[in-house]
Amino acid sequence: MTYYAHSIQNEPPNKWQLLETHLNQTAKLASKFAKHFYSSKWAYTAGLWHDLGKYSDDFQNMLHETAKRHIDHSTAGAQYAVKKYGTQYGKILAYIISGHHTGIPDGKSTSSSCLVKRLSKTIPEYKPDNPDILKKNDLGIFPFLKSLDIKNTPHHRFPFR
Repeated sequence: MTYYAHSIQNEPPNKWQLLETHLNQTAKLASKFAKHFYSSKWAYTAGLWHDLGKYSDDFQNMLHETAKRHIDHSTAGAQYAVKKYGTQYGKILAYIISGHHTGIPDGKSTSSSCLVKRLSKTIPEYKPDNPDILKKNDLGIFPFLKSLDIKNTPHHRFPFR
């Protein structure tokens, strides 16, 4: 199957943007912007996984329909980030990924859009055609630690290290 990121009204699918192209371009652009605050590896990963849910049949079918409906495509990447990086680093990425259209979600609330509920939500199966998209990248040191003198600070003060 050919996976698309976006459709273009009144244009055939061969004119649409390929999903893998979109994810790679977003990852590179996010990385470029984030280098100024030492977060390029984090931004690259968030950009690469922000639309993983678009690899679902539900989303691809929606692109081909004339009457558009909403398909949650960002929760897949948020859930995948926690699966790959655990609850510390993964949740940080999950906030970024799940909020890429609507803003950073609440951590825990009564809203169905809060991160806790989205991370436990049942989502459509997705299957990237290129396994490199799902590769776990080395994120490096947590960005805010770069500006601190961690050599002279007790290790236990940095829970993300």
